[in-house]
Amino acid sequence: MNHLKNGYVEVNSEIYNFWLNEGITFIQMLVVECNEPYEYLEEAAVELIPYKVKPANAPYCYPIQSPDITCVINGIPLIMYMTKKKYIKDVL
Repeated sequence: MNHLKNGYVEVNSEIYNFWLNEGITFIQMLVVECNEPYEYLEEAAVELIPYKVKPANAPYCYPIQSPDITCVINGIPLIMYMTKKKYIKDVL
């Protein structure tokens, strides 16, 4: 597991499978501005926020098994997908 600054980790298949097993049904994708404290990133960064129920006002929220989310597991060059440690504390 790749630990990043400020309580973030890079999302991988272990985290994705953990979310599936925990009953997560939706993932919100938010583009992270790559300036302080993320200026060390050479690629774009997208934060993934898991939800068991789709929030009413959450843009860019997709079903966890949709192609928009499953492509994250295979990786897309020059894009880093990350989440906060609090969303995966049982994996750590």
